[in-house]
Amino acid sequence: MSVSITHYAPSADTKGDMCIVDFFGNKVMIDGGETGVDARLLNTELRKQPPGAAVRLPGIGSRKQPFTFILSHWHADHYGYLEHIRTLGNIQKPNEIIYGVGDIPSHLFYLFCEESSRCIASKSPDCVQSSCRVFASNVCKDVAKDENDLSMVTVVYADGFNFFSFGDASSEAIRTSYDEVFQQINACPNPIIKLPHHGSYNDCNALLDKLEKKDKKYIFVISGLGATDVVGISTGDNTIAKVLAMNAQNIIFWVCKLPISPERCLPLKRDEESKTDAVSETQKRYPLRLSRGKKSEPDTCFNEKTFIPTLQGIYKNRFICTNQVTFEENSEKGIIARYHGDQEVILFHPQSSPENPAAIIDEEGEDMGSKPSSSTNIDEEDYDNEVEM
Repeated sequence: MSVSITHYAPSADTKGDMCIVDFFGNKVMIDGGETGVDARLLNTELRKQPPGAAVRLPGIGSRKQPFTFILSHWHADHYGYLEHIRTLGNIQKPNEIIYGVGDIPSHLFYLFCEESSRCIASKSPDCVQSSCRVFASNVCKDVAKDENDLSMVTVVYADGFNFFSFGDASSEAIRTSYDEVFQQINACPNPIIKLPHHGSYNDCNALLDKLEKKDKKYIFVISGLGATDVVGISTGDNTIAKVLAMNAQNIIFWVCKLPISPERCLPLKRDEESKTDAVSETQKRYPLRLSRGKKSEPDTCFNEKTFIPTLQGIYKNRFICTNQVTFEENSEKGIIARYHGDQEVILFHPQSSPENPAAIIDEEGEDMGSKPSSSTNIDEEDYDNEVEM
């Protein structure tokens, strides 16, 4: 058995975060999607026997396996699991809920009054367990523009992992908060970063600005399809192109609902009666298109069958679109990612030198995870700043 981190694609077409961290059978859920479909999936995953377990663990497979729920912030596409505990009736309640400042929806008050749920108003940092800590935003609630300014960051450092989940942290929160988190990111050799706000460019750009070592290898995760300027061809105006251009070793996992709905990325349809382009509200808010970043050149739209293959043609095997990805440590291979059920890629090879204790130690003397080398089986091609279609 080992530590594993699994990101699941939200069933909502545009948004949602949902992740389960398995610490040797003790599970932590980081955000819980939005829909009842999300809640049922997460509830099922909580009951699964951890891979490699020699004996059946107490509570595994039953309706009462203990787990902790970390809520990054109070938005419906993150607290959906909590909302459906009552509406679905067969969804297990967490034993502990960790949440930050914000406005708790009135219909969820009951969760924070019962003895079975011990809730913590998190202050930076809050220790979930020895290998998991939560960091609050420094933005004051009274001046926050919305809940994203108050989003918390979860850090996991165990069994070779250095994992950082930024919830929906806004650019303002990133610029003014999480200093200790960025110290850890910049010090560790193998960072895996769940990018903020579903890949929104402004928020992700603020995060990238705080990464000191641009030549170090990073693994990034984007959750959900709904964000602003996620994809494009020019490196200066969208998230995916910028993070992959930063370093030829970087890899990004786009964890989203597949197959993509046709209305999300079909070319705009002409309304002959009004002689205008007719678009759905979803297309208008979250159009999936490749922007060239030049006003003189029109954006290029693709249908649902060509959109992902086009991106994979541009970014090769450093861009992976999947509806689920699991990161885990393997004693022989190092840190690996499993996706599409049977696909596997080595992200960081294990440390080869036995003389190096291979650990990052924080200021309090805690083990920050092993220190594998940055070699990888991913092709390290030079990346052009702008790819011509």
